[in-house]
Amino acid sequence: MWWHNLNALIDGTFHDPVSICIENGIIQEVREGPAQGPGIDLQGLTAIPGLVDVHGDMFEREIHPRPKANIPPEVALYEVDKRLANSGVTTAFAARQHTVISKCTDAFRVCLSRRTAGHGPGNLHEL
Repeated sequence: MWWHNLNALIDGTFHDPVSICIENGIIQEVREGPAQGPGIDLQGLTAIPGLVDVHGDMFEREIHPRPKANIPPEVALYEVDKRLANSGVTTAFAARQHTVISKCTDAFRVCLSRRTAGHGPGNLHEL
């Protein structure tokens, strides 16, 4: 499927308009100007490369959103992963508090195994 008529940041330069061919969730081709074929007109939108969060404190709030509320780490990390992907963050480096290290490490392994199996939206890295 083609995405037509959008702006794109490519190698540090904005291009307008471009057409992007997506197949099975992967960019196959990028063309300056219009492309032939069925697609979606995305005029006014801009495509950018995935963002990298180099120091995130996102896990603690998900695991303990308020006093005495404890969310299972596997659920919390999976929700963080989805939120990051929906925000354009494709890679995140998560800093963790020492009080939740063992919970995060075990849940992190579960999330990584889901992603490796093709079920997760992004790439999380543990510092």
